[in-house]
Formats: sequence, structure tokens, C-alpha cells
Amino acid sequence: MSEFPLADVPALVLGAGFGTRLRPLTEHVPKPVVPLLGRPLIGHALIHLYAAGCQTVHVNAFHQSSKMQAVLDTWVQRRLLRLTLRWSVEAPHILGTGGALRRLEDRLCTRSFLLLNGDAILGMDLPALWAAHQRNRAEGAEATLLCRPRPPGSDLRRVLVDAEGRILEMTGLGQRAGVTDADLAAAREVVFCGVHAIEPSVVGYLPPDGVESCIVRQGYIPRLAAGADLRAHVADEDLVFHDVGTAGRYLDAQAGLFEAGERRVLAVAPEVDPKEALYQEASYAADASGREYGNPDSVEGLAGATLEAPFFFGPRNRLEPGAIVGPHASLGAFNVVGSGGVVRDAALWSGVEVAPTERLEGVVAAKLGGERLWVAGREN
Repeated sequence: MSEFPLADVPALVLGAGFGTRLRPLTEHVPKPVVPLLGRPLIGHALIHLYAAGCQTVHVNAFHQSSKMQAVLDTWVQRRLLRLTLRWSVEAPHILGTGGALRRLEDRLCTRSFLLLNGDAILGMDLPALWAAHQRNRAEGAEATLLCRPRPPGSDLRRVLVDAEGRILEMTGLGQRAGVTDADLAAAREVVFCGVHAIEPSVVGYLPPDGVESCIVRQGYIPRLAAGADLRAHVADEDLVFHDVGTAGRYLDAQAGLFEAGERRVLAVAPEVDPKEALYQEASYAADASGREYGNPDSVEGLAGATLEAPFFFGPRNRLEPGAIVGPHASLGAFNVVGSGGVVRDAALWSGVEVAPTERLEGVVAAKLGGERLWVAGREN
């Protein structure tokens, strides 16, 4: 396989969502660029594309589009030097996943392409998905979806696949023509991870440009009903997968990155330490094993505080004597933890002042618009 197997592959990363379940934070910070261990959330998908050789990636935007462009363009110029972003700003209304593709049909969908959610953390192998799709399309498949085995008792919507990976039923919305009850009973349950390799023919079945639509509801489901061949590429069950939709899931994703151990999280060049890459944005951090990254001298007042790994610090944070940080705590920039204050299982993006003896646990918080805002991620 080529060192850069996706060098000529078109790709769209979805970034037009509102982030309603992270309000009021996302009233100030567009969800795709909320920081997670110092990195814009959508940056995780971009790194995977970049590492596999993609040099031009389309990103759609709607909510606070100008702010999102400013943040992401700056980060890409600093971290992904050879990557060019092509923006598709939707107006006057949001277009959905299907509408986003219709808008880009002539620029993106002239050949096989990739579609990725911009709000998920995935330890994916994009070249393996792409290679699987090339095999599948040779057999007539119109799309190949990255999936993982569905954990017992999961509340995630199931996708049912046969032994060859053909999708028989999708998220309870519809099933393939000709499928029998016996076929469904023998099928394997998997979970769709929001990453697709798609043929241009699928886009032709979507509503016209300017109409809001969903690639699943208006694309895949009607195609399944017509007997089309859609496939699942099923990754290992230990695939790192976090859908960052709520504050609780945000904190789960943060904890998952801290605890990743040797599991694949980011795709990196052979000479790059994958753990160093994961903590690239840290001024000082420690993972769950206690391995340290960055420089402890970058955190003011560290000697008088208590740290419990794992933790993450960005630039210019201050700890007063007796402050306690961790485990599973991240402090982005310009935060202050007062004497006896506790930050645990939490994310402070920027400018948060934790009062002496105050406890911030199970929350995502930031100083935005001149006031401290936060969203609870855990039940009391």
C-alpha cells in the first residue's frame, strides 16, 4: 500500500451543526472547534485524513461559520501545513448531511469520496476503509460504512449486516428489499461510526441542492428499499469511538483519550510517537500511566498543588497552594485554581477562576462573553 493511500481522494468533514446539547458554551464557540485536550474537535478527523495523504478537504459550516473558519484555518496552518481546507458555507438555512453533499456535488462527488462526522473521536484506519470500499464497489456496492460491533445493552442504534458485510437493516429506519426474518435473525449487530466511503450515484438520489436532507434517511434507506448493495466495514470491538454530543460524552471522550494506552487514537507518520502526537497541544500533561509530556515549569504554582494523573494543561494556568487537579482534568488556557480548589473529571477551556475550596467536578466550563459558563456532564 502507498505511504499516502488517500492522496487523491476527495473528502468532506461535516461541521455545520449547532451543538445544542453543549449550550450555552456553543453559543460562543462553534461545536466543531470546541477544544478537546487543546485540539479543535474537528481536528481529530482532519489529522486522520492528513496522515493518509489527503491534501484538500471540504468542510461545511453554518452556525457561527466565520468564527469557525477563523479558528480552524489558524490551527490547520499551524499543525497541518500541507492541508488546504475548502469551505462550503450554507445559507440561509442549514442543509443537513445530504444537502451538504448536493451543494458540493460538482466539486466533491464526481468519483468515490469520503464523508466524515466532525464531532467524533475515532481511532480509525481510513486506508483500510478505503481499500475495503474499492473491493466492495467492484462487486456493485454503492457505499461502505465504518462500523464496530455493538456492545451488549448499548443504546446506540443498531445496523444489521450479513456474513459478507451487506447491510440488511439500518438504525430501525428501513431494510433491504428481499430480506427475510430468518436473514435478520442470523445477522450481526454493529454500530455505525459516522464515516462513509460513497459512490457518486448515491448523491443523485438525494433531494436537489438547497433542500435540507439526510444521507441516511433520504439516501441509504430508499436505496436499501430498492435492493441496493450497501456494505459495512467492521473494525475491531476495541476501536476508540466517542460521539461527542453532550457534556457527558465530551468528558467520556476526554477520559477515553487519557486512558487510551496502546490503542490507536491518531494516525501518525512512522517516525512520530503516537502518544506525543496525542498530547501535542499540551504545555504539561500526564496520561493514565503517569507518563509526562511537556514542561511542568509551564504551570505557575505547580509545586504547591496536588496533581493526580491523568491531567492536561495548556498555556498560562496558575495553581494556588493546596489546589487539587485531576484525575481526568484538563485546563486549557488562563485558568486559575484557588487554594484548596478541586478540578476533577472536568474541562476548563479558558479563563475560569476556581474560587478557594470550590469544587468543579463533572463539568465543562469556560469564561465566555464576560461570564463563567458551564454545562454539567454528570448526574449528582
